[in-house]
Amino acid sequence: MVREAIAITAGLLNNPDMAVPAAVYSLFMYVTAMSAIFYGRRYARGAIALRN
Repeated sequence: MVREAIAITAGLLNNPDMAVPAAVYSLFMYVTAMSAIFYGRRYARGAIALRN
């Protein structure tokens, strides 16, 4: 989805400046997802250890 947004703004609209928000959003999206996964795994590991 983000890849298409970058391709459309940079290629079809011929305006690379409009691709910047899509690129920033994609980076923010991946960092946020990785943080949530890291926190979730860490929390699940602690919850399992407390249960045993």
